[in-house]
Amino acid sequence: MQKYKAKNVIDTVVYRGGDAIAGWVYALLASAGVGTGGIALLAAPLAGLWALVGYRLGRAQQRIIQQQQTEQGHEPKDTVVAN
Repeated sequence: MQKYKAKNVIDTVVYRGGDAIAGWVYALLASAGVGTGGIALLAAPLAGLWALVGYRLGRAQQRIIQQQQTEQGHEPKDTVVAN
């Protein structure tokens, strides 16, 4: 039952809060004279950085799994996760 209560909190606070913050940031940038194109130019490097961080975290997780398998005496398996 706790799982469902946590889902409501995540849905309400995280998703809706994120939407509200995004709206405020957009309004702030628009009031500073930054148009939609400028916002896109600001967001593109951030998205690239976010992708790089995600990639590096995934690679680090693969190394950790392989290290744990080796320490447990198992032959390391291919840890690539299929979608």
